[in-house]
Amino acid sequence: RVRALLRKARVAVVTQKAPPVLIVPLWRTADGMVEIWGDNPWRKAWLAAQDEHALQPVIVAAGDETDQQTISAAQALALDEERLEALKNRYDVRHVLVTVAEPVGEAVLRATMSGRAPGGNVAFDKTYDGAAGGLAAAAQTAAHRFVDIMTMKWRQKVLARLRKEARARAAQRARQAALTWRTVVVAFDSLRQWQAIRARLLSTPGVQAVDVRSLGPDHAVIGLRSNLQLPQLRNALAQSRLELYQASGRLVVRAY
Repeated sequence: RVRALLRKARVAVVTQKAPPVLIVPLWRTADGMVEIWGDNPWRKAWLAAQDEHALQPVIVAAGDETDQQTISAAQALALDEERLEALKNRYDVRHVLVTVAEPVGEAVLRATMSGRAPGGNVAFDKTYDGAAGGLAAAAQTAAHRFVDIMTMKWRQKVLARLRKEARARAAQRARQAALTWRTVVVAFDSLRQWQAIRARLLSTPGVQAVDVRSLGPDHAVIGLRSNLQLPQLRNALAQSRLELYQASGRLVVRAY
């Protein structure tokens, strides 16, 4: 019902889900050590933020024995392509992002992430203050903000594609609308000549269709569909050795 109301109000709604993105959260401690699978505010925040059913699905690397054997904190921090590719294969995803957070105060956290998400390139480097909630609150705010931005980028990407497709459809409709049906009498001396004239008409640039409406012993009445103005059509037909002229208020085509 909400979507119907939004469509009625001509508000674009994106329902197509993005491909899932795998998150590898790293936590840099106050003494400079980097943790990848430890019990820390940053990993907890991402586990709380992950949602495989959202518009931008987010999966957090489980950190089980297989993950631990696949990639280390140092390899993740260095964005080791081989190790990250192994994670992609394991989780069956096309996008994996490594994000790093570190405390810069009792309740203040700096979080960074860069790479390519389904919606496009992302580059975050922000500081969040958890105030009375401490680092845990700051981490939760940061993780949800990062997800929101990835979702926004995906929505923008889909809307851009939809707008492009809409413009293409509008252009196609305009081209179709520009096509004009004209009633034309085709004069000929024999059935063989009629067939030759019809073939020339169909091969003439700017002529999209020929609709035979009646066929007599020495002439045919056709509908000729073209996006050309009459002078242009006359010149195009002349290139096909066909003469277009008016007689008794009707358009006539004859071979020469």
